[in-house]
Amino acid sequence: MVNLNLPSGEELSLDLENKLTHLFNTATKVSKHLKYSLMSKKREMDEQRKITLKSLPYLGITGIVLFLFMIATLITIPLYQSQHIEAVFAILSPLLAIITSFGSLWFIGYPFSNILTVVPFLVLTIGIDDAFLILAGWRQSNCNLSYTERMGETLVKSGASVTVTSITDVLCFSVGIFSNIPVVQDFCLYTSVALAIDFIYQLTFFTAIVAYCAKRQCLVEKEQKLRSMNLKSISAVYDISGSSTPETVIVMSFLVLLFIYDIGAIISVIISILSISGGTVAYLHIWNVHLDAVSLISILLSIGFSVDYSAHICYHYFTHNQTEDHVYFDSPINIQIENQGNNANKKNIFPQQMFTKNNELEKQDKELTTYDKIESTFQAVGWPVIQSGVSTVIGMIPLIFVEAYVVDVFWKTIVLVTVLGMFHALFVLPVMFLLVSDIKKIRKKMMLGNKLKNVPNK
Repeated sequence: MVNLNLPSGEELSLDLENKLTHLFNTATKVSKHLKYSLMSKKREMDEQRKITLKSLPYLGITGIVLFLFMIATLITIPLYQSQHIEAVFAILSPLLAIITSFGSLWFIGYPFSNILTVVPFLVLTIGIDDAFLILAGWRQSNCNLSYTERMGETLVKSGASVTVTSITDVLCFSVGIFSNIPVVQDFCLYTSVALAIDFIYQLTFFTAIVAYCAKRQCLVEKEQKLRSMNLKSISAVYDISGSSTPETVIVMSFLVLLFIYDIGAIISVIISILSISGGTVAYLHIWNVHLDAVSLISILLSIGFSVDYSAHICYHYFTHNQTEDHVYFDSPINIQIENQGNNANKKNIFPQQMFTKNNELEKQDKELTTYDKIESTFQAVGWPVIQSGVSTVIGMIPLIFVEAYVVDVFWKTIVLVTVLGMFHALFVLPVMFLLVSDIKKIRKKMMLGNKLKNVPNK
């Protein structure tokens, strides 16, 4: 034993550790039955430093690969409608959240460990997923509205989904803070704080960038319309969306953010979480991942991450009939000015203007079938879910080349959860919806048949 209270105790301890390390490394005889390794504070810090230095370059590669993927999937014709600027800030937003969370926790005094190396990759992939939903909500908004109203409609469509997944992720990782294992506590604390800050940045910083780019896009479209005008075609724009006011958008946003409570949605999500988590643990065992602190974090990670894709599908499916009641229009009314021969004294002929009652076109009341709701759900969030899943798997590819046990378990867990989550969201849940719908129809027919049997014959 080395007495660290001596004046040269630290130097003696370090010298003893270095000599033992050299002795173990130069050992010529290795036992077949005895496995040994050195463990000390300095050695742990050295390992953490090595893992961090190995992983940081791959974080940059991951960011570049994700950016290229977003560029490829967000290309739109005409090109000025492509969301390439938004793609840059979609990656920058979670990076800012990582810097903010790590800097704040280090300033408070929380330690750094090698398990925290994977937190930036996790936050980056989840942040990209939220960005895909917000951008999809913008593309699906009414292009005839002003950019401020379109931004409100975008948040109505995507804000609730982003909020649901972000809150569930943060709460799930927050549970791990109360663990008795210090490594698990640190990982869950850093991850939950980073995800919470990323959620704030997504709804403030990133949406502001989307609004700015939307304003630029509207100006470009307006300029192109002005250039296309001639003396024989004048376009006059009238606002016939009296019911779609900013106050209505605010109220709808508030109500949607309160979520829609449906027992079917809750049961569907719970079944998906249990199935995905069980499948992840089983495949990790097949993948030679043993039970330890790192694998426990992976299990917790699978529970928190598995809810995302299923929550998007369930939310849009169970709220579809409440968001498609009315169709509002704010489209230009074209007025053609025609000259009747060479007689300038003749009056111009204007087509009769058509107006609708209450400035609103209502759909005919009809009950949506399960197939209609599933089709509408896929049209709304199907492509963003695929984008999110593929981008997550692509983001994990650089980590395969990092030779570290922690990183190895992490990317295996993320890939498994992502693949299983997409499979459940895009295949299992729709089948469950159809099955439940058929069971309800059969039950309704049986109840109706029993009522008819009980009716007395006249």
